Parts: sequence; C-alpha cells; structure tokens
Amino acid sequence: MSIGQHVSSLNLNHKERRQVSILFVDIVRSSDIVRSLDAEEAEEIFEKVIKQKISIVKKHRGTVNQVMGDGLMCVFGTEAPCDAHTLCALTAAQEMLQDLLKPSLKSNKVVRQI
Repeated sequence: MSIGQHVSSLNLNHKERRQVSILFVDIVRSSDIVRSLDAEEAEEIFEKVIKQKISIVKKHRGTVNQVMGDGLMCVFGTEAPCDAHTLCALTAAQEMLQDLLKPSLKSNKVVRQI
C-alpha cells in the first residue's frame, strides 16, 4: 500500500474531542551559546540535545508536534485516550532536566550552560 492509499483510507471526517497536555521545551539563551561556537559545532550539539529530548518524549507516550530551532512542542494524550497525560508530560520534563546533569553531557561545555 502506498502512502497515498493509506492517507485516502483515513476517515478525515471523524472528529474527537479530548483533553491533552502540551509541553513546550526551549533551550534558554541558545543564541548566546551559539555565538561562542562555530556553525558545525553548534549544529552538532543542538542536534544531539534535541534528539535526546525527542527520545524522552516518546518514552513517556508523547508526540513531538513541532521542532523549531532549539524548541519542541510536545503533545501528550493524543495517541490514545489517557487519563495520565499530564503526569506523562511532567515526568518527561523532569527527565529532560535530569538528563542535562548526566556526566556524559556535563563534559560538554555548551550543555553545561543550558
């Protein structure tokens, strides 16, 4: 089945209202951090950080709705009805903060500034 066939088989008229939790993730002072690096080094570092954040969101049953620069918009509770979507979002946020304190990341001068 091609992607077009898959999309055409979706019921786009089906609407469902449900409560979800939104988590916005942004790296504070990223412009200041980038100024101290060359472009390739900055891209490598931020790509690594963003990929780690996406992995954490997925681990906690969230969906990354949008990535813009160093920011993420994440939604919890969209894949299936979930009464604990807020807890999932908060747990993901807490893990992201703890992740910055891991020794493997602390050795990176830029990530320490984040």
